[in-house]
Amino acid sequence: MKIIEQIHHGDYQSERTVEFPDDADPAAIIAELLPSSAYCYQVPPPELQEKLAASLTEKGRFEHGWSRFWIEQ
Repeated sequence: MKIIEQIHHGDYQSERTVEFPDDADPAAIIAELLPSSAYCYQVPPPELQEKLAASLTEKGRFEHGWSRFWIEQ
């Protein structure tokens, strides 16, 4: 599966695509995506990590900080 991150913050704009195995655990995806972002987000506490993972699973997208993430269709 491919996850796209799009950042819009002031004049800064960025987009990247990160690939994961289709059976990857959504919480593990969150834990890898956020620290590798251009904004170097910290891995959130477990309850927020689970909330973001649930959004990724149920809606195919989530937002965090200045970033939007979604599953490429």
